[in-house]
This record gives sequence, structure tokens and C-alpha cells, in this order.
Amino acid sequence: MLNKTNQFTLITNLLLIRLSSIGDLLLTTPIIRAIRESYPNCKIHFVTLSEFGEVLKNNPNIDTLIQIPKKELKNYSFKFHNLQNNKFDLIIDLQNNKYSKKIISSLSFSKISILNKQRKHKLSTVYLKKPLIQNYSVVGNYFRTAQEFLTIKEDEKGLEFWLDSESEYNSGKGNNREPNLNRMKTISIAPGAAHSTKQWLPEYFVELIKLINNKYPNKFSFNLLGSAKEKQICDSIETELIKHNCSVHNYAGKTSLQDSAKIINESDFMFTNDTGLMHITSSRQVPMIVFFGSSSTDFGFLPYHSNYWLLETKLWCRPCSHIGRSFCPLGHFNCMRKITPEITFIEFEKFAKEINLL
Repeated sequence: MLNKTNQFTLITNLLLIRLSSIGDLLLTTPIIRAIRESYPNCKIHFVTLSEFGEVLKNNPNIDTLIQIPKKELKNYSFKFHNLQNNKFDLIIDLQNNKYSKKIISSLSFSKISILNKQRKHKLSTVYLKKPLIQNYSVVGNYFRTAQEFLTIKEDEKGLEFWLDSESEYNSGKGNNREPNLNRMKTISIAPGAAHSTKQWLPEYFVELIKLINNKYPNKFSFNLLGSAKEKQICDSIETELIKHNCSVHNYAGKTSLQDSAKIINESDFMFTNDTGLMHITSSRQVPMIVFFGSSSTDFGFLPYHSNYWLLETKLWCRPCSHIGRSFCPLGHFNCMRKITPEITFIEFEKFAKEINLL
């Protein structure tokens, strides 16, 4: 029987599949980097949805990025003509759903490794509050999938979101600036999330920024970030902050993902929910405070190898879902309500002093 090293000598054409979403795609970048660094002669193809292609479009470790509009993939007669002339030595399916299976069905390949979604672990965590896997990591699970045929390991260098202007990876420019006590520092804020139970309250963001601005006048400017879906939340926060003479810039719904990443990269600090922008912040190595409401660390989506503080409330009802809900099933939303602006401000001051932001 061939060992893994010998198996890989036969693998020169490799296909990775991860269709969505921002965070999940960023969490694949350590694997892409590991394959490229360990096996530089392997041609790496990556398939994702065109809606999220911007996450990987500048990644130099990918030879071919194939982006598919989801509406086309939903077409029953869809055939993957772009890659049908390829014979893949290995396909790594990190999506494992009906769409990735549909793609694979039209391709020619020798070996395939399919992600174990760890459904039992998720179900036990949600319904029994007993995780079956300790210290579970999505990145680690991705690596286990790839390691079925590849000899690669985590290098602990973090995630990668490449900017348009980069020829080499240079994360966290804002955080690495020369100390200047007179320069106004920038704090970015991502108040949105895909599900309501993963969103810290908008009025809490307002109160937090007021607390910071009142104690440290003219020291910080604030950026509001989000997609068009978060524009209403960001607009409401902006309206209140303007009343209190805060220096605020609202970019929600006005910038591309690439532009948002550039804004984050030039920031000195970030407040964010468990969302795609959290993982972009992680990839750019900008320090952040992260709010986890219905989210749970047991699902493996914590910021990966970056500088963050996690704020959460220990409750018997957490987590109520592994992806989030549109409302609190018990009606109190204490998982977020109990993380008050006052508590957050105290934690911010401690963290900011630790990293010489104050």
C-alpha cells in the first residue's frame, strides 16, 4: 500500500471546493497555503460561488479560481464545462452538500476526500449542551479532510485575505504604525450579522462609542462597516452618533468587500459580531473585541491565530442554534443583552492599554 508521500507524488492536479461563505472561505486559506508551500509543483484549482469570489481572487497560492453564479448551479442541467477536460488526481470537497456533489458528478478524478461536517457534534452542542469534540476548530477539520491524501500541517500563520495592491502579504498596517500619541486612532465596527441572534444590540454600539468618545475626546474616529443588508443598522447608529459629535464614517452598503478589507487593514481596532468581517479582521491581524450571542466557541469559528478578546455570557440556553436565528426562542435575548456597553467599555480599556492603543 502506498504511503501518503508516495500517493502525493502522483497528485499534480488538485481541485478544492468550498462554495460559501466569507468566513468559511477564509478558513480554507491555511490549507491552500500549506499545499502550496509543501508541494509547489501541484496545480491548485478552487471552485466557489461568484458571490464570494472576491475573498480569494488575489490569493497567489491558487492557480485557477472558478466562480459559479448560484442561480446557474441551481439549474438542473448544469454541467461544469470549464473543468470537464481536466483529469483531477485529487478532489477535496470542503462543502459537502448537494451543490458540491453536483459539480463533482460532472468531473473526472482519481481520488476524493469529503468533509465530515461533524453533525453529531453540532447537534449535541445545541440540544444537549455537550460538545462531543473538545477544542473543535473548523480549520482543523478542513486539514483532517485534506490529510486523508496529503501530508500537510497547520503553520499557525493565520488566515489570508489578499488586497489588490499586495505583491506580498503585509497584514495589519494600521496596528503596526509608529506610535503617535497625537494621531487620531481609527476604530472600525461591524454591527451586522447574517442572523439577528448573532448581533449585539445597535443601541449598545451607540452607547459604547459614546462612552469611548466622552472619556477620550478627539482620540478616535469610528468606521461603520457592512453590506447593503446592514445599511439600515449602520444608518441608525450613525444618526445617533452624529448627535453626540462623534467622528463617524458610514461605509455600509457603499464599499466592496475588497474596500472593506482595506478599511479594516488601516484600522487600529475593531468591534465585531461573529461574521465574515470578523474573519477578515483576523486575516489582517487587527486586534478586535468579538461578541458571541447565540454563537458558541464549540462550533470552531473563533478568530484564527489573531489578537482578540471574546465577550460572551454563560447561559444554560446557549447555543440555541449552530448558525443563528432570526429571534431569541425564549424572548429575552440575554446572551447579548447581558453584555452591556459598560462591561464592554471596561474590557476595551484593558485590552487597549495592553496593546498600547491608550
